[in-house]
Amino acid sequence: MQYIRENYIEFNPSSFTSKSIPDTTLGEGYFNSIITKPFFGGLVVQSTGVVAGVSEKVSVSLSKGNYNGIFKGVRQTKPGSLDLGAMPITYEPGSTVMIEGNVTTIDQITLATSNNSDPNIVKSANSDPLPPVVLPAGYLGYTYTSVFSGSNVIKGNNRVGTLSKGNNQVVAFDTMGGEQFIVVENLDISGPHGTLDVVGTGVVHLFITSSGTIDTPVNANTEEPSKLFIYVADGAKLTLQANCQLNAYIYAPYATIEMQSDQTQIRGAIVGNIIQKNTASTGEAHGNFHFVPLPDNTDYSGIIYYNIDYFSN
Repeated sequence: MQYIRENYIEFNPSSFTSKSIPDTTLGEGYFNSIITKPFFGGLVVQSTGVVAGVSEKVSVSLSKGNYNGIFKGVRQTKPGSLDLGAMPITYEPGSTVMIEGNVTTIDQITLATSNNSDPNIVKSANSDPLPPVVLPAGYLGYTYTSVFSGSNVIKGNNRVGTLSKGNNQVVAFDTMGGEQFIVVENLDISGPHGTLDVVGTGVVHLFITSSGTIDTPVNANTEEPSKLFIYVADGAKLTLQANCQLNAYIYAPYATIEMQSDQTQIRGAIVGNIIQKNTASTGEAHGNFHFVPLPDNTDYSGIIYYNIDYFSN
């Protein structure tokens, strides 16, 4: 998968039509480019390179990627083995679960014994790059709260220093029927009881920039996984404790996901740089994973990437 990230076209606004990149020196020559948007969700990049008076033009057509192209099961992006031997996998009827690792051979991917012969669970070696987590455009203008603690109903787009709850407390994100964006530096959803809820008919995009913990035995989103998308920033960590139940799609291609216990339960899909039990057991992941595929062509605003449709000289 190839991707392009330019701030001026990152969210592909309807107002964008073209962008020219002037002559740029490169080695003994130079190049220039023009980026156009012939249709919504697509881009064409034409670039001309000149060396010693000889020019060559290349053209590439890009189409905006969809969420269902990323959330296909479990994917680990860091090079090395992927050990899911302690994490039984189940899935929705009729679906296929992709288990993707940045490995040399699929023998470096280990599954639970019960999953080894399942034709609907497919191992795959995948070293294609993924776009990093990028905070939403304009997030600095969100309502800012340094500490949200205890039971709260959070409406609208918010930026929070620390979002926490304790025993028997409930934190609810009220989507009000749309896409809600929450940027949190530290998430601490402690137990032993209470919930992290998504209410309304919309979708929550929860960005964690430093660290996140969902404790035991907290239910995080009792609705369908497609109501909650969690993005973990580069170098950060999301910890899921024993008996934590999480319905969500987790996107953490350059971050760590720790599943602390064989009782940790996730429904949805997982993308992580490192997927493991804890820092002392880096070679394995614990818990129970149930794959829920997204509908075809699901398009949201949290991950922006483009697939190459064709490339020509």
